[in-house]
Amino acid sequence: MCAYICFVTLVVPQQYVKTCVFVSSISQVPDLRTARIVSWQEKTALVLCDIMNEKTHSLVSVNPRSVLRKQVASSAATGFSCMAASELEYYMYEDTYRQAFEKGYVQNKMKATGDYLEDYHLFQTSREEKYTRTFMNHLKLSGIPVTNTKTTYKHTHNTIQYNFSCFIYMYL
Repeated sequence: MCAYICFVTLVVPQQYVKTCVFVSSISQVPDLRTARIVSWQEKTALVLCDIMNEKTHSLVSVNPRSVLRKQVASSAATGFSCMAASELEYYMYEDTYRQAFEKGYVQNKMKATGDYLEDYHLFQTSREEKYTRTFMNHLKLSGIPVTNTKTTYKHTHNTIQYNFSCFIYMYL
């Protein structure tokens, strides 16, 4: 038995409403359709789980996968399927973890991999390719289909884009 706390932020005109939902006696139910061996960590698998209320035997409604399941079911009821392509966004710095910690993780104190604003800039993308290619290869080897990568506006901001799929199973 364990407890689950989920913070939900609702965007309402002119305000943000934060709701804290506390559910005790929950269990994690593995969705084996999401199971995959991850290539970047030896002897490791990734399995997404649904959060189930042990008392009511129902999914916890505010859990992100539960919300997505409702949308998929609603679309299917009208004859449509839900597909999405997500992105993995990350920032790259020259600093080691130790150096970043010593600088308080303050972005303008850390050494960016890029020297200038680089939105869709081919030269900067090729400079970071040794890292990005490693990330993409590991994702592909782990069964996560990747379409492309790109740098974005900031000096350090990069994106790896996934193929379209049912977002319940690609939601990482």
